[in-house]
Amino acid sequence: MTLDFSSYKDEFTVKDDKPTETLLSDLSGILSERPAAEIIPGPIPGLFPVLNRGEMGTKIIVECLRHKMWTKALLEQIASDASYLQPLISDVAGGEEDPNQSFQVRFDRNGEGFEASSQDKNKFLALLEQNAVLRVTDGRYDNNKNAFCFALNDKQMEIPFDRFRSYAGKRFSSKWGNESRYPQCGSFSFSFFAFDLRVDKEDKETSKYSLDDDDKTIVKKHRIYLYRDGIRVYPYGNPDDDWLQIDVLRGTSKASEFLSNDQVVGWIGITHDGNPELKDKTSREGLVSEGDAVEDFIETIQMFLKYLRQEPFARYRDDVARRREQRAIRDKKVN
Repeated sequence: MTLDFSSYKDEFTVKDDKPTETLLSDLSGILSERPAAEIIPGPIPGLFPVLNRGEMGTKIIVECLRHKMWTKALLEQIASDASYLQPLISDVAGGEEDPNQSFQVRFDRNGEGFEASSQDKNKFLALLEQNAVLRVTDGRYDNNKNAFCFALNDKQMEIPFDRFRSYAGKRFSSKWGNESRYPQCGSFSFSFFAFDLRVDKEDKETSKYSLDDDDKTIVKKHRIYLYRDGIRVYPYGNPDDDWLQIDVLRGTSKASEFLSNDQVVGWIGITHDGNPELKDKTSREGLVSEGDAVEDFIETIQMFLKYLRQEPFARYRDDVARRREQRAIRDKKVN
């Protein structure tokens, strides 16, 4: 497929230096069929660890670049975005992990491998593992058990949905007569990592959670991503997207009830077969809000995040405050 957009400028509002109103139906390309010639199975050169290319794939070549548009910063941003097309945490891939469904994205610039995103991605993974106060992994909301099953800082837990009703809104709260209602969204998997952005760097007992300015910048580039069958659903996970309405809820209730939108990073996995009522928009950007499934899905996640803030994270903050108070008393006695 060859698409030639060289005559267009300014987001298709100018053609041949004249203003135009261009619709998608106005664009055309040249489609031809031939034996595969570009995609050759075998090791991909220049990558470490070594990855093997399969028999099938897609190769996109962008030529006649407008210099002002295709800057190095733009290429780095595109490479970074592409690296999150699949979740970094395999347990939210949307069911049993199938190596045949995974893929790699490689960028070449002037014929040479362009791996600008790998350093930030590796640093990000290190922060999740080493600096997150709460690490929720191998998580799953089980629609059959009506329970949350997950590991919190490597400790396995299973908590019934009914235990979370005190954190529910109108859809599931016993205060509103919905004590017998359960989510209609189906089972889903999840991982969450919560950071303490206020940790005192001078506090040796909590220094392992401290983040410098560069670390905070990396963390704040991410929010909570959604993946269907291992493929990202846009725009969920972008820094400017609050699809779970966390900032809204913090603004209409006590801020201490929720982790802030920029201090928690996560992956949520759904599947086509397991979540048939969670339907993609035709644009593939977001979920269609019809029926109860999507709202149930969102509120179920909100309930879990509210639990994280008000129980394990609150205990962590209380421990920090208690240790600081004890240290202050100890230092006062010494002086």
